[in-house]
Amino acid sequence: MNIKRFCPRGHDKLAVGKTSWNLCKLCNSDRMRAWRKQNPFYVKRGIQNCGFRQAGIKNADGTPFTNVDYDRAYQVQQGRCKGCDRHQSELSRRLDADHDHKTGLFRFLLCANCNRVLGYGKDSPERLRHLADLLEGWEHVMNRPGKGER
Repeated sequence: MNIKRFCPRGHDKLAVGKTSWNLCKLCNSDRMRAWRKQNPFYVKRGIQNCGFRQAGIKNADGTPFTNVDYDRAYQVQQGRCKGCDRHQSELSRRLDADHDHKTGLFRFLLCANCNRVLGYGKDSPERLRHLADLLEGWEHVMNRPGKGER
């Protein structure tokens, strides 16, 4: 026999769906909205650390990377990109927390361009050195006598 059950506020649990709190989804949504309104500090902290958590960035000791760790690295690097040495004030967005994709360990703070170069280079020093050699070779070709200046 199929008996319909209703939540305390009259919503049909079977039609709406049940959550782990034994509430219907509508009531659970209201509960979460009220909690977020009462706890803005925890909500803000969770949102701020969410990107690091989703990327799987960890400290050397294996603990999750947080905004506190970001601030510490920012102070150590004096607000400068580890790759190009540009200061945060010269950039349009904040420095990225670069990490090893194999281990998830945080390495340093980079600007978006430097971080993309490492990403597109697949974190391969050989590939990046080869590309640097190509660029330096091209400079020699362009600066030969008889060639126009760029």
